[in-house]
Amino acid sequence: MSSLLDGKEIHSLIIHTGFNLNELTCSALVDMYAKCGDVSSSAQVFREMRTKNDTISWNSMIVGLAKNGYAEYALQIFDEMSHTGKVVDGRKIFNSMINDYGVQPRVDHIGCMVDLLGRWGFLKEAEELIYKQSFDSDAMIWATLLGACRLHGDDSRGRRAANKLIDFDPQNSSPYVLLSNIYAASGNWSEVNSLRMSMKEKEVAKFAWM
Repeated sequence: MSSLLDGKEIHSLIIHTGFNLNELTCSALVDMYAKCGDVSSSAQVFREMRTKNDTISWNSMIVGLAKNGYAEYALQIFDEMSHTGKVVDGRKIFNSMINDYGVQPRVDHIGCMVDLLGRWGFLKEAEELIYKQSFDSDAMIWATLLGACRLHGDDSRGRRAANKLIDFDPQNSSPYVLLSNIYAASGNWSEVNSLRMSMKEKEVAKFAWM
């Protein structure tokens, strides 16, 4: 409690003296509040930061939340970071959560990391990450990878992801449609026709355009 009070006094002094609340200072405050268990103040400082360009600020908030039992909120912040395109930072934070703080990744964590890697073209790494996990992956993760394969035109990896989705739900037409789009974009019409035949044989309901 005394450490928290001391920290709040320092924070108040920084504000009243007009000291520059740069990214490094704010990150230190985020970390301090989180370590003292005041997650609300930690999150408030983080949200009020004008810039979050380095790994430290994201790491302080995500790890602080996870260590205080707010795993869902930590996942939300990690997801926000993934949409900023910070692939290198995402790797560091993801590995830090596991190796330094003992946070065991769940399916949701893996999904966020696959989304981050896939969106920016690291498809091989994203696929390898899925296979490395000790638990069974779910359809959402493979759908995320398949969407990234469509974005970047990776038909071979897209086919593997689509097959995984088909294993989950053989009557779901979505993986067929996405994979067909990948083939069509690359002009591989023989594979498009092959998918149509496969859907017909398996009696999978199809979209009108197919």
